Amino acid sequence: MEPNKRINDFVTITSRLIDILKKENQALKDHQYSDLKKLLEDKTTISRVYETKLQTLEDQPDFLTDSDHSLKVRLTNLANEVNKYVEENGIRLKIAIEANRKVVDLIAEAVRETSQKTETYGSSGSNSLSGGRAESQSIAISLDQTL
Repeated sequence: MEPNKRINDFVTITSRLIDILKKENQALKDHQYSDLKKLLEDKTTISRVYETKLQTLEDQPDFLTDSDHSLKVRLTNLANEVNKYVEENGIRLKIAIEANRKVVDLIAEAVRETSQKTETYGSSGSNSLSGGRAESQSIAISLDQTL
């Protein structure tokens, strides 16, 4: 494949990855976690293609000398831009994961605090939390994992 064509392909893939990262970063910023699921498949696919193309460029750097200077400059600018968005994405994902972990920990702690110790049954087949008192002491919790 000719050098300019290879660089154009890499420019297209890098631009697409930047678009996906921008959308994902905005979704993380706006706490729109349901949007992340929609982007995940595209991000995974484009990231794999990007890594493959990048590895090819690293393995055969000599073909860059035969390509147009303007394409090399554009590719360099896009590489800097994608690095910026990847770094932001990592930070935002780390924050979201930590926040979700803290919420789960708080819920678990609340459940532990409100739970009663296990009691034994008496000769009548009931324990001290039978009847209406048992219902008022029990709590129901549901957790929908988004990340």
